[in-house]
Amino acid sequence: MAVLPLRRISVIGPLAAKRGALDRLQSLGCVHLISGVHVDRKEKRITDEGTDARETLRFLEDCPQQRHTVFRTVSFDMNAIVARTLEVKRTLRALEDRREFLVDRIRFLGKWGNFQLPPGDDIAGYRLWFYDVPVYQMADVRKSDLIWQEVNRGDRHAYVAVVSKDEPDPSAMPVPRTHTGSVPLHALMDEAHELELRIEDLHAERA
Repeated sequence: MAVLPLRRISVIGPLAAKRGALDRLQSLGCVHLISGVHVDRKEKRITDEGTDARETLRFLEDCPQQRHTVFRTVSFDMNAIVARTLEVKRTLRALEDRREFLVDRIRFLGKWGNFQLPPGDDIAGYRLWFYDVPVYQMADVRKSDLIWQEVNRGDRHAYVAVVSKDEPDPSAMPVPRTHTGSVPLHALMDEAHELELRIEDLHAERA
């Protein structure tokens, strides 16, 4: 994308120096001062457009990979460019937030492996309940009367699935149960892959 140079500036400084700074700025002959108090609708619209344009310019300038700047175009619609750029910015932020969630979720579910929870009727009403048990507490699990299976083990934790129609009593296990959710690992990975492609496309458009 290409953006024309900004035609509006905001000056920030001590209030005591305001008059002198504005007088010197006006004497340069390159800017026109607009009152910040009495602003009609047209001037407010210009102010809003200037704010959007500044946000657009900062967003484009912060792009890690930039293409050559286009100085001449046959038809250049600044308002359309600003609107589309801000839309790209908002979409990117939402997609990157979702990607961060998926990365954490995939890392978490990866400990349990890739599984699909069956509907309750498929196993005669029994359900799976998951527990992240420290290895040193596995002796307590073995002493329980529950039907369980260790599905994975790390250096410090064992990942246990309990088969039961109802959630086991909290006192039956040495730790609270873990909520794995209903979305399987492979579905999260597929979504993460599609997300990466969309993010790449938007970054390419941004450049």
